[in-house]
Amino acid sequence: LVADVGIEKGKIKAIGKNIKCACPDVKIIDAKGMLVMPGGVDVHVHLNLFVSNTCSEEWDTATAGAACGGVTTVIDFAYQELGGSLKKAVEDRQADASGKVCIDYSLHAGITDWNDNVKTEMNTLVEEGITSFKMHMDRKEGCMSDDGMLFQALEETRKNGALIMVHAENAFVLELLIARYRPQTKTLGAWAHAL
Repeated sequence: LVADVGIEKGKIKAIGKNIKCACPDVKIIDAKGMLVMPGGVDVHVHLNLFVSNTCSEEWDTATAGAACGGVTTVIDFAYQELGGSLKKAVEDRQADASGKVCIDYSLHAGITDWNDNVKTEMNTLVEEGITSFKMHMDRKEGCMSDDGMLFQALEETRKNGALIMVHAENAFVLELLIARYRPQTKTLGAWAHAL
């Protein structure tokens, strides 16, 4: 499509040929012969995440790198402490990112246990713009979601329009396979390093 793109206050307002603008201070950028694309969105990042005394990339460097590559939005994770507040987990991650990001970002709220308080907090978060939630079936302990928790969360998202993402691996089969293949990790190669 060869066309002009009209942008007003940071939002695309028109796409077409010879767009007219009544604005006296209109700025024209000649991109003739070039591709004009919207910024990319990376919906699964782990920033400033501590695992085994090491940290994944920091908010500032990761978002600067994303911007250099054309990514204008990233979505990270905010995991509820077991028995804790889902809303507080989101607020803590927002505080952690504050002043350190140079592009747009959002969060998926990670549910580690389901109860009436979490249900209420989920609905509050949806009203505030957090519309995706993460649950795990890949662990026997910690943030493991059983079928009942997952079912109740799915029932709630049917009402509030949010999305549930699931690490849908079977924790019991994973444990069996880890025990089976861990002794062979030196011969299995890089794909088995996570074991």
